[in-house]
This record gives sequence, C-alpha cells and structure tokens, in this order.
Amino acid sequence: MKTRELQRFLKGGARWSMAILLLAGGLLTACSDYSADETQGEPLPAGECPVMLTASVRAATRSTADNDAWMGGEQVAVEATSYLVGVQPEVKIYTTAADGTLTTGIPFWWARNNEWKRLCAWYCADGSTAQGGANATAVPVKWSVKADQRGEGYVQSDFLFAVTEASYAEYAANPVPMKFYHQTAKVVVNIVKTGYATSAERIRSVHIGNDLLLEAGFKAPDIGVLIGDWGSGGTRGAIEPRLLPSPTDPEQHVATYEALVIPQETAGKCMLTVETDLGTTLYYNAPADAQPLAPGKVRTYNITVKAERLEMETVSSGASSDL
Repeated sequence: MKTRELQRFLKGGARWSMAILLLAGGLLTACSDYSADETQGEPLPAGECPVMLTASVRAATRSTADNDAWMGGEQVAVEATSYLVGVQPEVKIYTTAADGTLTTGIPFWWARNNEWKRLCAWYCADGSTAQGGANATAVPVKWSVKADQRGEGYVQSDFLFAVTEASYAEYAANPVPMKFYHQTAKVVVNIVKTGYATSAERIRSVHIGNDLLLEAGFKAPDIGVLIGDWGSGGTRGAIEPRLLPSPTDPEQHVATYEALVIPQETAGKCMLTVETDLGTTLYYNAPADAQPLAPGKVRTYNITVKAERLEMETVSSGASSDL
C-alpha cells in the first residue's frame, strides 16, 4: 500500500474508532441514566413530604410498664436509614401522644418517589432517650434494670424497641406503624393465701434472685424479628420488686410482687428469697431444667410460704396480655 493510501486508511480507521467510542459512551450514559432512574426515582419537593410515624401497641406488649397505651409525652429515639446511595443514617427524637402518634419539629423527609427507609425506634423509660440523654443518639448496646424497683425503679427498668421497613409509595400519605416490643422479661410473685402466710403482714420482704444479671449487652433486632439478642453483663445482684397495692387474685393470694429483669438463664439459680416476720429467710432455687427468662415474656411464681420452707405451687412462663 502506498504511503498516501495508508495515511487515508489510518485516518478513516481513527474516525471509525472515535465513532465506536462515542457510541459506547452514549450507551454507557444511557445505562447509567436508566440505572439512576431505577434506583433513585424522581426527586420530591424538598421539605414537603415528611415521614409520618405512629407507635402502635400490640396485645402481647405494653407501651408503658403497666398500660396498653402511651401516657403521652414520652420521648422516643428514631433512626432512619435510607436505601438511597450516599444518604447517611440519622437519629431524631420524637414525642408520643396518647393515641400513639409520634411528632417532632424536625421530621425525616422522603427524598424520591421510590425511596425505601429502614426505621428503628427505641424507648428507654429511664429517660435516656430524651434529648441529650445517653441513648438519644444511637441504638443502645446495653441495658440495665434497677435493683430497687419498689418506686420509680420499676418503670425506669422498661426498654422497648421497634424496627420496620417502609416505602414512599406506600406511606406517602399514611403514617408508618412502629410496633414496639419489650426487650426485658417480667417476673411476678404471688404469695398464696395458705400455710404460714395468712396475711401480707407475715411477709417482711421478697427479693428476686441473688446473682441475677442487672445489666447486659444488647444487639438490636433486624427487620422481621421482634426481640434483640442479649449478651453477658457485668453488674449482678438481687432485685427488690414492687408490691402491688392489692394482689392480682385477692381470693387466692395475700400479696403480689413484680419486677422487670434482664433476659437470662435461670437453671440452678436462686430465684426467690423471702423473709418472714419471724426473721426467717427462705429460698427457692430453680431446677436444673428451668427455662430462661425470655424477652417480652412473663414468669409467674405462685409460692406457698411455710415457717421453714417455700413450696412452689406453679411456675408459668409465656406471653401475657399486660406484658
């Protein structure tokens, strides 16, 4: 091939190469645009589409320590994680209303019309989810119950958690329901009206355990899971439960005590200590095959107190309508 013809060929090849590159670039741009449309959706007007939330109550849970509805005014921490690329998780403090509505002056916003968010919320009854509290900025990694639950310590031991997934398409005009579940267990002790305990005055004190976990590490549940995972803890001891104003069954019991506890193993452990008005201290040890204290569950001990020992009439464990 002559030199001039070779130069024309090379120039033509260069033009074809450039055309191929431009076409490829156009295809890549088109794919990128398509992909962006598919994953990012159409932008929404900034500050016009708030994420609305409600804190619903289920029959097997309690929103506050003893009621099936919020009292109103509780401060709940909420974390929103958008599935949009490049959007960082945020935590904000919401306030409950008696009907379960969660409100804040700085809500989360929907950014695009096909956005999905992962929403988790937690309520720590010791006040640590309030603005500026220790658990107001991140999911708690541990929780403690109070050793003395005769007064406010019972309520302050409560710990609730909720997690869900929501999309703008479904909740643009409707509040996202946040279903809270109790992460602690509950122990109820009924003193049977028989044997030595013919009246509440015969019982000087009741303690739950003597080496129970009072604090433990906590791993939050994922979507579709009701309760988190509890790990080992440091602080141990006994819990002094609160005495109810009247027994749950006045015909059968002279007194009822209850406490919120960290979920944990109970096999072989001392679970109850009862001191009588004679100055006698009586103990109940759980059998080797005893089931653990489970999150969101209530363990009920019906005990007969005799002058020299405790007799366990029944031990039940399961979901309860007031738990």
